[in-house]
Amino acid sequence: MQHKYYFPDILALIRAWAVTYKEGIGTHGTTLGLTAPQIAAEQAKCDDMISAIDDAESAMADALEKNSEKEKAIKDSMDFLRPKIKDHKNNANYTEAIGKALGVIGAERTLDPTTVKTTVHVKKVFAGIEVKFTLEGCGGGYIYCKRGAETAFAMYKYITHPQTIDDRPNLAGAASEQRQYYVVLAIKDNEVGQASDIVTISN
Repeated sequence: MQHKYYFPDILALIRAWAVTYKEGIGTHGTTLGLTAPQIAAEQAKCDDMISAIDDAESAMADALEKNSEKEKAIKDSMDFLRPKIKDHKNNANYTEAIGKALGVIGAERTLDPTTVKTTVHVKKVFAGIEVKFTLEGCGGGYIYCKRGAETAFAMYKYITHPQTIDDRPNLAGAASEQRQYYVVLAIKDNEVGQASDIVTISN
């Protein structure tokens, strides 16, 4: 069965795809007729994407510059990999199993950016408050929080992996405080859909 070439357009899925492709091309590259340097070149492009995405998340203070680097790395890498993948799929030794191992056969998904909504879970852990949410096919989420005597929610953090630890100390050194959270999902850093239900926990 013939399949169209698959490459995700959501950031969290792009990183996972790059990890899968790097491992898969290392395993199956020789079967597809590649030399060791050719395999290394494709894996290096995957590393470029992975590193650029990780840098973008860990350097939020420099987000605009890092996001630009990330988009360039993804574009440059995929401009390099697209014709390679086309050649692999036209190779006489190519099979659907290899395609699945490389991640170039994707499942269909339906996402309505006007109605998508995440579910948030929070719990107290040693380091602070663990916040988890479901991506629902999106690329990340903006976490909003209201602490203690605060009267309005403020954006706490944007993350592309749906789990983080809020390790901020309580306001004014309070022994305990109530914290409330909600999350708005995002595609390519832009908020979409509806805000999650508010969840409440004591810290």
